[in-house]
Amino acid sequence: APHADRGRSPILLKSGLITGIIALLFLAIGDSLWYFIVGRSLFGFAMGATTPAAKRTVIVTNPNELGKNLGKLGAYDAAGWVLGPAIAAALNAIGGFRTPFWGMAISLLFFIPTAWRAKPDNAERDLQKKRPTDLFRIRRFNGAVLILVSYFVFIGAFESVWVLEMDSRGASNWQIGIAITCAALPIPLLSLKGGILAQRFGARRWTLGTMSICAIFVASFGIFEGLLTLIILTILSSIFEGLGFPAGPMLVSISVPEERQAAAQGLALSLIHI
Repeated sequence: APHADRGRSPILLKSGLITGIIALLFLAIGDSLWYFIVGRSLFGFAMGATTPAAKRTVIVTNPNELGKNLGKLGAYDAAGWVLGPAIAAALNAIGGFRTPFWGMAISLLFFIPTAWRAKPDNAERDLQKKRPTDLFRIRRFNGAVLILVSYFVFIGAFESVWVLEMDSRGASNWQIGIAITCAALPIPLLSLKGGILAQRFGARRWTLGTMSICAIFVASFGIFEGLLTLIILTILSSIFEGLGFPAGPMLVSISVPEERQAAAQGLALSLIHI
């Protein structure tokens, strides 16, 4: 991420894209455990290179539309979560286990011309080559990261507990699959609107408000019984998650100077995954 702040975003985007394609080819042709370990690790490096660079580009290109642009980026991210498993399942049904990896590798090839046209942004750069951990000295950044990480606690708890609870309430596999899609769909659909509203009312106020509402809904999961009730409550919670989704990265962005945007987003991303 710090390299993106020093004007190397195009290089990170290109190298990350190529690394991602190579990683998917490892997964597509692999016939042993080591192929999958190497392939998955390479794909992680690809994501680590491209994500902060892409976010910096989105943030500094038009600061006046920060909420809208981060909302649009978040919508595409969340759409991948929602549609990715379904697309992979369909490709697996058509051609077998390796087909989704071949399909994703081929699809990434179409982004190479766009990545090769990327140019360095004209925003302020980190000429002093500061370490990302120096950002922890900024109190506003610490608060923003804490809020952002707290938001993803909902997602982590949802993935580890919700499906088991659906099963214990008598849901079949197809019901769980449809319910997951319905529960996640509001996030990509509402992220753009959420980013616009976050910019209008203030990122801190908006993210705290939406997170508080989500907390109430999540707490109600353990209070109300019944399968349909759980699904309805989850969808309602997901609506506010979608509206609040862009506000976290936006709050991180406005807490640091322009020349540290990629470092801040990269460090926040690392803490989220931890």
